Amino acid sequence: MRNSLCLLVAAFGIALVAGSCGGRNAVRSTDDGGGTEDDAGGTADAPAGGRGGGAGGAAGAGMGGRGGADGGSGPACGAAGQACCPGNSCAANGCCVGDRCVAVGAACGSLPGMCGNGSCGTCGGPGQPCCGASACTAGNTFCATNTCAVCGGAGQPCCDNRVCGGGFVCGGAGRGACAACGGPTQLCCAGNSCTGGGCCVADRCVAGGGMCGTTGGTCNGGTCSGCGAAGQPCCGGVCSASGTTCNNGTCALCGGAGQPCCAGNACGGGLECGGNTCRPCGGATQPCCAGNTCTGGGCCVIGVGGGSCVAGGGMCPGTAGTCGDGKCSGCGSAGQACCAVRRCYGNSVVCAGAGAGTCRTCGGPGEPCCGGNSCTSGCCGDGTCVAALSICSPGGPGACTATGGCTNCGAIGQPCCRGAQDDYCSQSNSVCERQGTNRCVACGQLNERCCAGDVCKAGVCRSGTCRS
Repeated sequence: MRNSLCLLVAAFGIALVAGSCGGRNAVRSTDDGGGTEDDAGGTADAPAGGRGGGAGGAAGAGMGGRGGADGGSGPACGAAGQACCPGNSCAANGCCVGDRCVAVGAACGSLPGMCGNGSCGTCGGPGQPCCGASACTAGNTFCATNTCAVCGGAGQPCCDNRVCGGGFVCGGAGRGACAACGGPTQLCCAGNSCTGGGCCVADRCVAGGGMCGTTGGTCNGGTCSGCGAAGQPCCGGVCSASGTTCNNGTCALCGGAGQPCCAGNACGGGLECGGNTCRPCGGATQPCCAGNTCTGGGCCVIGVGGGSCVAGGGMCPGTAGTCGDGKCSGCGSAGQACCAVRRCYGNSVVCAGAGAGTCRTCGGPGEPCCGGNSCTSGCCGDGTCVAALSICSPGGPGACTATGGCTNCGAIGQPCCRGAQDDYCSQSNSVCERQGTNRCVACGQLNERCCAGDVCKAGVCRSGTCRS
């Protein structure tokens, strides 16, 4: 089941802000920002690039984040200095750098070059090399084999965090592909919605006047006559009315404060799903919203039990310094101590070393691999980036090839390479499957294995698998 970033419009009766659901970068997210279960908005080393939790955001920057409906109740996104909107989108063709928008003509901060039409110098735009090993800075792009590819349109791969453009929904396993939704026989759109008064039955839309399966009655005005509306029995375990969820066999309203979370853990703007209940998020002392976001430039401080927000200008815990523009001043940047749960800010910095660790630049030859085994080029050889044609690591894996695998191991489908401490995979976004096959498999997207370090690019890592 899929949820919308312009969520539950019909259910909540809220008008969408102009520009927040249209334009080139309008997107829909189907899950929360990626991360471990303790760091639900990104990897422990690099917060996710496409937000799942902003509200409407700046005009032209794309749809609001998960559950955002009115553009004002959740963390703002898209303008210079604000969080990137879903799909890496920033207003006026700005650049998404380290999950923050940079205006055209401004320096790209930790990445080389100036921002121009979504690109940072010679990287980050469609068809250009990925920046900092794994980052694409233009809206509706993602890093595929060290090259930024277009995503989010009809038939295209879903953007990071399974985001698609308006009128499409992400279907299929792994990264998935964007498909049209809402019409008869098509997949249901977010919030169980269908166009033209259709009904969502078993995740497919039935046209108005059609039959809702064998026991659901007739579809009329978006609900089935015999089941699926608020207060009615569920239709085979699902509800056909928008803004409802099946709760103990009965369809209940969902997504509002104190209500059950909708499908895909979706909640309305300014709310997040905790314990299957929608609760306020983003304000000082409140839980972080999806994508580890807080309102008003606050900082999401991650702990073992999850994240909570520190107000902008307030003090981050311990020696982490002062909160400003979403970051604690005393940790998380290159050369500083890692923040709690070994977290660093940005796509080109990783937490390295024992104990609490130190944030180090990553992705270049001789540097640590970035999250998901990513390197700017070449291969991730036993935790360190090696250039193409160089030996991956001692012990016989062979040389780094153009695909990111080593000669004898390390690529998806190949055997795992033997490392100094443990077996490893050298290709980006792959992990060693040790339960029987001892081969490298894809990792990081929904329903795939978690990457090394319990990293997910979509969803959170639960019991070794990336889940929504």
